[in-house]
Order: sequence, then C-alpha cells, then structure tokens
Amino acid sequence: EIEQTYVLSGSIVDDEGEVREGDYVWRPKGNRHLARSPNGALVLSFFLKPNKFLDKDTSGGDTKGGT
Repeated sequence: EIEQTYVLSGSIVDDEGEVREGDYVWRPKGNRHLARSPNGALVLSFFLKPNKFLDKDTSGGDTKGGT
C-alpha cells in the first residue's frame, strides 16, 4: 500500500531527492527506496500495512530473519 511521510524536522534523502522539514511525500504501492538522513530527522510516517525492511542488496531478504 502507499507510504506517507511528513517531515517534522531535519530531512530525509533517497534516489528521488531530498524531503525537508515541513514537506510531505508519498510513495505508491510496491515502491522500493533507500531513505537515509545524514543529519538526522524526525518524521511522521503512515503505512496501511506493515513496512518490510530489505537488506542492502534489495534482493528481498529480511534483515530481521522473519518470513
């Protein structure tokens, strides 16, 4: 499902660009991206289903060891 994020402070960055304090961004269903925050951020994110965190190679592996 879609992912919605509002940046309360700081910024987050991915391959599509930077989202700064006060910005809202949403990602469509099935979107995969590597978000990072080099200088820190406080965000409020909404997910309609649990988020799946993938390992660094994005092969679909679960870094937590779950199924």
